[in-house]
Amino acid sequence: MGGSTGQGSVAPGEILVTLGDMGMMHTAFFINLSTATAPAGRVTFVVQNQGSRTHELVVLQTDTPASDIPITSFEGEPDRINEDSAGTNVGETGDMAPGQTKRVTLQLAQGHYALVCNLPGHYRAGMRRDFVVT
Repeated sequence: MGGSTGQGSVAPGEILVTLGDMGMMHTAFFINLSTATAPAGRVTFVVQNQGSRTHELVVLQTDTPASDIPITSFEGEPDRINEDSAGTNVGETGDMAPGQTKRVTLQLAQGHYALVCNLPGHYRAGMRRDFVVT
């Protein structure tokens, strides 16, 4: 949705996004960003799944802080945020297997975005970050 994917290392100006889970039971989930801001225009996220589970990155344009989106259900699955009511989905990676890297390039307007993993339970477990385009 709205972007291109591919393999590769991080080039200058690109944003590294690492997704993952850690801990003895792999229950501590995270999204880490090399930077939480970018100028408006073409933004490339290099997304790496460093976890042991499948993850995804969804980019939502929204005024709601990433940690305040209500958890309900989405696409018939419980324990997910409703992307349709949370904001505007401007792009995503789709499901990423452990060890997989995808490059997603989007045209982003100025404003606030929530970067989330919206697989069941992952948002609740901490996979959410605020991102600001200036």
